[in-house]
Amino acid sequence: ASYHEFLSALGDWKLMGDPRAPEATSLYLSWYELVKIINLKKIPHADAKSGEVIYEKNIGGKNFRAEIIAAPGSSTAEGAATVLKLTYGKNAFLLAPQSSRFAQWELADLGREKLLSDVVLVPRQGNPAALTDEFLDVTAPKHAVIQYGYASKAVRTQDYFYDSDLARSEEKLKSVGANAWRTDRVGAVTIKSDGETISVAHVLKK
Repeated sequence: ASYHEFLSALGDWKLMGDPRAPEATSLYLSWYELVKIINLKKIPHADAKSGEVIYEKNIGGKNFRAEIIAAPGSSTAEGAATVLKLTYGKNAFLLAPQSSRFAQWELADLGREKLLSDVVLVPRQGNPAALTDEFLDVTAPKHAVIQYGYASKAVRTQDYFYDSDLARSEEKLKSVGANAWRTDRVGAVTIKSDGETISVAHVLKK
């Protein structure tokens, strides 16, 4: 895909309105390098489709399942992104790192039965302006990982916010009973599941 075709496929009018902005070019270069590696190594791949189960296997007597909950091609929301749900036994993990608030409202329409998760990767680096109450209500996470720190200001220019703003997101997460794990404070976070319980470990002391 050409640069403009790539931006158009993302469906984000802000990026298309300013195609020379750092975020737009950074996203394209990252995508281009990924596609180049995939083609070089001849890795099978396909466009993400909502509702598609991309992997399922019985592991240790418990079912492991990876399902695409949402995909840009199946959404009309601005800032829609691929959302992946991993389920192992009784535990569920929802990965929605780039879903905008508009996409989160659309996700919320799927209901708690579909989105209820023990762990959530918080959208948009934890930007409080992009984290909706509706999304948190239907996911009801026990643990929430906020990927914040590395290149946050250089890459996410349109979502720029201050470190202190994350306190608002932490309050939102606390209100639904979730433990917030900020990577700028605790470093890399490792979450393990045995299909029954979840354990959390991190590199730095909190």
